[in-house]
Amino acid sequence: MIEHILLLDSNVISKLADDRIRRRLASNLRATGREFWPTAVNVMEALKSRDSNLRNRMLAVLAELSGDKHVFPLPTQALRTTAEAIAGQAHRLVWSEPRLTHLFRSPDSVSDTQAKEVRSHLQAQEQRFDKTHNRANEGLVPMIKELGGRDRWPNVGAFLDEVWNRRNHLEGYVSLLWEEWDLCGEPPVRDLLANRTWQLYFEGWGATLYARQLAHPQPPKVEHADLLQLVYCGPARSAILVTDDKGLVQLGMSIIDGRHSRIEVVPLETVIT
Repeated sequence: MIEHILLLDSNVISKLADDRIRRRLASNLRATGREFWPTAVNVMEALKSRDSNLRNRMLAVLAELSGDKHVFPLPTQALRTTAEAIAGQAHRLVWSEPRLTHLFRSPDSVSDTQAKEVRSHLQAQEQRFDKTHNRANEGLVPMIKELGGRDRWPNVGAFLDEVWNRRNHLEGYVSLLWEEWDLCGEPPVRDLLANRTWQLYFEGWGATLYARQLAHPQPPKVEHADLLQLVYCGPARSAILVTDDKGLVQLGMSIIDGRHSRIEVVPLETVIT
């Protein structure tokens, strides 16, 4: 288990090209004893830039801050790796994405074609989420509203605890993922839903549904790719996700409060002042 981890939301990466911000962040890491771990989301945010100079600069900054650490895989791959470890009763969990690790350590090797492919991948990922989210809502949202909706569950936390996190609701989604990944045997549903990485993944979906369909007034829209980064907090003893998105701070903390101790989602200014 990683002890004290600091993660950066994708919207922070471009700001690290500013020497002042980067130095203050590095100073915070030294003072608090936290470790920065780069993620696939971080690297892909840098890779998608159309400006090759900015792209190379952001990749170089990631390499500078992370030292010899490898890149965490995409959140869904991290989820799958965790599931395979639980099913196989492995004593050690390894998250690593060697291809992306190579790219951020060798920024000059990145081509404009690769950058374009990354942009297309991220756009398609968000579109798939929106379509899946809308399909899931077709049957679920009318039922929730009929049972009382926002009046019965006035905030994200109440909705997660009383509706979303019930095993008989989530086990169907677990089975669907198991089949999609073509994993062997029956999914260990109980063990997966007891795992914090998996809990954060599903709670991100539930919080998004509440925010987009039930919350009033409507909060700022949080992209699914950003909220999925909470998955990376799962294996750490304590974790901080740093963002420049107030909506992500609000929605992320509504998931964490009362459910996951020693995890925080904080604004960028709190770690550079």
